[in-house]
Amino acid sequence: MIKYVIFDFDGTVADSKELAFDLLNELSDKYGFRKITRTEANALMLLSMKERLKSLHVPLVQLPFMVMELKKNYAKILPFIKPFKGIKEVLLSLKRQNIKTVVISSNSVENIKKFLVKHEMNSFETIHSQSNIFGKHRSIKALLSQQKIGLQEVIYIGDEHRDIEACKKAKIKIISVKWGLDPVALLRKANPDYMIDAPADILKVIASLNA
Repeated sequence: MIKYVIFDFDGTVADSKELAFDLLNELSDKYGFRKITRTEANALMLLSMKERLKSLHVPLVQLPFMVMELKKNYAKILPFIKPFKGIKEVLLSLKRQNIKTVVISSNSVENIKKFLVKHEMNSFETIHSQSNIFGKHRSIKALLSQQKIGLQEVIYIGDEHRDIEACKKAKIKIISVKWGLDPVALLRKANPDYMIDAPADILKVIASLNA
């Protein structure tokens, strides 16, 4: 029985992909990687996150500082970011079913809260920010332990290859969405439990699991 749903934020709830691309290019000079075109970005999206960083010649030791700066600069694009169509209605439906929803994201709690207030999306129980983009499985495990949530009582909603890897390490199910950052071909490589086309499909999957 699914009692908790964990959402990723950027690319799953918030449609921030195009604007985030511009933010990343702004950091190229400071962190020593070249600016990339939209065409190159599409090719990079077929690689895993670690492969992308290697292709851009971004040292892993610099990654925490880049993530921190991206969070800070995110405030500049926040007013222009919108939720994906239908996601708000999904959250309201889950709330009516007494299914708790939480966010785990590498974005900051402040940025996420501002977005949710702006778009009147107050359904989430809690928001967890994690600084290590490859450490999401630890955040998931910590949440499950703190809230005493069983592995069969939770499902994760995410848009990236690394989300699938994190859920496998945490031993929970994941619904991968096709509308986010990573292309379908890359998501399929990691073999998610479910893959969906639209936010309303989240409710269908959960209904089937709770039947």
